[in-house]
Amino acid sequence: MSFIYKICLLYPYWFLKTLIHWIFQFYKNIFCLHIDENKIDHLTGFEFELLIQKLLIKSGYHSVKITQASGDYGIDLLAKKNQVSYGFQCKRYQKNIGVSAIQQAYGGISYYHLDCAIVITNSYFTEAAYQLASVNDIILIDRPKLLKMLKKAKLFSSQIPLYCYVVDLIIICLFYYLHFQYQNLIYLSIFLIHLLLFIYMFFKTLRYKKYNQIKEYAIHDYQ
Repeated sequence: MSFIYKICLLYPYWFLKTLIHWIFQFYKNIFCLHIDENKIDHLTGFEFELLIQKLLIKSGYHSVKITQASGDYGIDLLAKKNQVSYGFQCKRYQKNIGVSAIQQAYGGISYYHLDCAIVITNSYFTEAAYQLASVNDIILIDRPKLLKMLKKAKLFSSQIPLYCYVVDLIIICLFYYLHFQYQNLIYLSIFLIHLLLFIYMFFKTLRYKKYNQIKEYAIHDYQ
């Protein structure tokens, strides 16, 4: 303990800054939504389509359906919003998306009688893809835009770290003991607040498991 006291006395700014940072991170991990990017990259092609289907429904689209696995004519998902018909091509790739995806999506507009085609990916688009999409009025949604949409829809978030439960449980036990010893209302208030926080984390974890379970299905052939 004396070592900790010396640090506090000798380096008050560093200690205070570190303490504030730890407290901020603790509550940020509990209340803020973080997208688990790595999990998206490990989905199969069809699982990625299922994720986009769920995302579209949460974003206000209706009549959202997946097209047939083979011979989809460049469109993987059909949807409607504000009386506008959309076709989505979903590309779960590790490399950048080129002009072929734009050409396929453009071809699907005529076949499905669409008002608009959108190519959405977990990756990025080449400059040539952006140029061709601009000429043909194809909307492109790359990785940053996708992550922003997922965060807004509260889908595919990362789980609350285990250490948050441990720290909160320690705080609960500590302030329960202090209240038991000194019968202080401040200690009781802190105890109750963190008890409610623990319950909140528990139910948030249950929601996380519910929203992020994606079953195994047959996979699209994107070759």
